[in-house]
Amino acid sequence: MQRSSADGPLEPVMVQSPEDACRCAGINGFAALAVGGKPAPRDIAAGEHRLIGVGELAVSGDASLTLGTQPLGAGLGVAAYDAEARVGGIWHALLPDSTVDAARAAAQPGMFVDTGILALLHALRGIGARPLRLQFHLAGAAQIMDATGCFDPGRHNFEALVVALGRRGLQIRAMETGGFANRTLHLHVGSGCVLVKTIGRLKETVL
Repeated sequence: MQRSSADGPLEPVMVQSPEDACRCAGINGFAALAVGGKPAPRDIAAGEHRLIGVGELAVSGDASLTLGTQPLGAGLGVAAYDAEARVGGIWHALLPDSTVDAARAAAQPGMFVDTGILALLHALRGIGARPLRLQFHLAGAAQIMDATGCFDPGRHNFEALVVALGRRGLQIRAMETGGFANRTLHLHVGSGCVLVKTIGRLKETVL
C-alpha cells in the first residue's frame, strides 16, 4: 500500500486512532479495523449508501447517509467534513485543469480539479459548513492509465488539488493515493468517518 505525501504546510497527517476506527465500524458492511488489526465493534447501523459518478459531487447533512465513489483509477476522490456542523461531501475529479474544455467545465465543474473544488466548497457552504473547519481526505490518483509514469494523470490531479487547497488555507488530514491500486472512497456523514476500499483486497482502510 502506497501513501502519498505533500511538501510544505500541506504535509498530511495520517489519523488512525482506535476511536476513529470504532466510530466507523459496521457502516454498510465495511469491515473497519482498529489500530493493531483488531476488529472494531459494529456499533453503527447501516444506512443508505449513495454513490456518485465520475465528475460528480454530493453533499449532505443526513447522519444516516454514507456517500461513496465509483472506482477512482487515476481520478481523485475527495471527502470533506465539517465536524462542528456535521455535514460533509464527496467528489470524484477526473482531470486537473478545466482550460482543456471550458464548455465541459461549465456544464460539469466536478470533472476538473480547479473548478470542482470551487463547486464543492460552494455546495458545502450552502448546507452550513465553513471552509476552514473542513477536514479533507483524499484517495485515488493511481498510476493506472500510464504504467510508465510518463504522463501520470493521477499525479497531476493530486498536485493540482494540493495547490488549490493551499491557496485557500485548507489542509489535507489524511490520504491514500498513488501507486497502482484502484480504490473507492466513502464518507459516513453522521460520524465523519472516511473509508478507502482497495479493489481486489478484502479489507478497507480507515483514514
